[in-house]
Formats: sequence, structure tokens, C-alpha cells
Amino acid sequence: MDHHWIAITGSKGYIGDILAKHCKMLGYSVLGVDHEYTNLDQPAYVDRVLDCCISDIKFAEACKELNISTVFHLAASADVKLSQEMPFLFYYNNVGNTARMLHNLTQSGWVERNGKIVFSSTAAVYKEISKPVLENSPKGSPNEYGKSKLMCEKLIQKLFSFYKIPSVTFRYFNVAGANKDLGDRIDTSHIIPILCKSAYSGKPFSLYGSDYETKDGTAVRDYLDVNDVCRAHFTAIEYLNSNPGAHIFNLGTKQGTTLNELITKFEDVVKIDLAYALAPRRPGDPGFLVANPDKFINDTGFQYQGNIESIISSSWEFYCYREDKNGF
Repeated sequence: MDHHWIAITGSKGYIGDILAKHCKMLGYSVLGVDHEYTNLDQPAYVDRVLDCCISDIKFAEACKELNISTVFHLAASADVKLSQEMPFLFYYNNVGNTARMLHNLTQSGWVERNGKIVFSSTAAVYKEISKPVLENSPKGSPNEYGKSKLMCEKLIQKLFSFYKIPSVTFRYFNVAGANKDLGDRIDTSHIIPILCKSAYSGKPFSLYGSDYETKDGTAVRDYLDVNDVCRAHFTAIEYLNSNPGAHIFNLGTKQGTTLNELITKFEDVVKIDLAYALAPRRPGDPGFLVANPDKFINDTGFQYQGNIESIISSSWEFYCYREDKNGF
């Protein structure tokens, strides 16, 4: 990358937080934009924070001031259930604010600075199928969140057709794991932090659905190590340096893990027996969500370093660290 500074939208979020740490480890300064920074301590790995919406002209002006060309765009409303209850909030926030942000950036010298963008989309843009999705698999998200992200993808692609600003769009499912002092949020509905909470407290959790058409009856999910997702961002920028264009890549495991397998792996890694109760399927929960990552691997040479064991061990380490430190 040509410049010392990198901008991260959604820098207060789970992935954005850890991505900022990866930037610092590689020697870059970080401009972070997100809401509610003003009442927080200075984030450990963000050098300059903007407590504003990504569409605020202040973000584009700061990028110009700091001579930023590289933007990692993660900011979005991402609650699938809420997207069904308040669909226009998701189109306003995800699509509208992304469009305004891109307009502001292109009008404030981003083109002349040889701008590049890596966009976190979602594998939720695909129709539900019972095999790993490819980049050209049929689109047709069952929820408004996925539909809004697909619209954002089209905006990102327009950057190259209109301004020759190259981009990589990533589609992926379940990001998990931690990086020592950083990890997933306390109030998340993600399964691995729930397993950590159960193991730490001894309280049982619910396993939703045991009658899917999978090898053991439980749902199959694609668990990606958050550190691999972060490393993929830097691989993407290096790729764009010699491959301009608007590229779309899946990140994934190609095989996935059933919930029963996940529980067994967790117990093996943590050395704790979990208590749980079977519960009916939740409405809208598909049986199989897995992405095929071959295109990104073949085109860039990217190598995944994480696996389900590393995800579990880092999550457990972080959960215990947080509980012991803060008494949550």
C-alpha cells in the first residue's frame, strides 16, 4: 500500500476492531469512523476516530487531509431479524449511506490518490442451496439485509466503471474467533460466544434444530477465523495493485461444521462438558450455509491459517480474559 494511513468504516465493530489491530501490527495508522466513539476511551488500535456516519462529509475530508487511498468498508446494519421488521432502515443505512460516502470520496480527490476499496458484503446475497456457494451461484437473499448488501455491491462495482477505482468485495458467512485482547461482543447471538458463556457459567444453552437433512441432523455453518478475514483484506489490496477491476470473492471453508461437530470440538479443546437442551428450529434458519473459497485462493495465493480449533481456543481465551478482567 502506498500510504501510511488506512481508513476503516465500522471500526468499532467486532471485525473492524480486530482489523485495526492488524493494520497497526503491519505499521499503518488507522482512521476509524463509527458511531458512539465520544463516550468511549480512545480505542487501542485506532489513531484517529470520527464519531459520525460514513456519509458525513467529515469522513471524506479526513481521508483527504491524511492522504488516504485505501478504505476498508465494513460499516452496515447487519441484524437479519431486524431487517425483516424495519427493511427501509437497512436500505437507508447500508445503501444510502454507502452511496453518499462514495460520492463524497470521489468528489474530494480519492480518484487522484489512486483510491482502492475492500468491501465486506455477505454470503447472504445468495439463494439458499444445499452445496457450497460459488461467486456465480444464483442470487436471491431471503432477507432484506442480504438484498441491501447486494445493492451495495453494485455501487462498489460502479466505482470502477465510472472512476477506475478498483475494488474487492468479500462474501462470507460466520466470522468467529478472537485476537488476544479483542473478540466478539458480549450481547451477541453468535454460537461460539454462547458456548463460551455456557462453559464459563455452567448454565445450559439451547441447540435449535436437530432434524435438518444433514449428516447428523444439525445445521451446517461456515466458521471463518476473524484473523483470516483481516489478513484477506491486505491480500486483496496487494492483488488490486496488479489486477485493477471490480472483483468479487467468497471467503469460506468449503465444507462447514455441523452444530453437533462444533459442540464436540469445543468440549475437546476447552476440556469442559457442555450442558444443552434440544429446541425446535428457529423460523428462517436454513440447514446449510457454506461458501466455496477456491477463486480467491487460486487468484491470489491466499492461505488460510485458522481452523475450528483455533477459533474455539482464541474465543475461549478472550472470553476468560474479559470475564476475569471486567467481571461481566
